[in-house]
Amino acid sequence: MNEFRQAKFTQNFLAVLIAINFCFNCAQAQLKRASESTTQYFFYVDVGFTAIFALELAMNLFINWFWAFWTCPEWKWNYFDLIVVGISLAGTFVSSIRQVTF
Repeated sequence: MNEFRQAKFTQNFLAVLIAINFCFNCAQAQLKRASESTTQYFFYVDVGFTAIFALELAMNLFINWFWAFWTCPEWKWNYFDLIVVGISLAGTFVSSIRQVTF
């Protein structure tokens, strides 16, 4: 499984996903007064990206059996990844609460 995660294809695929996610975030920021359907579309796209990145982080944690995740030579990137995904998960959670209508 570690070979799959470290494969050039997987790393390139994740880099492309990060770039696409960035483009969607830029488009969403430009459409401040978007319709309800457009807002929902961006929300679901964001949830999709967040889920993919959270799965990649979980896979990294699992592959490294947690301890190596914190102590390997790439630990700085792992911390960064954990912070970015954590903020994204929190943002998605807050957005989903706002989407619920009572």
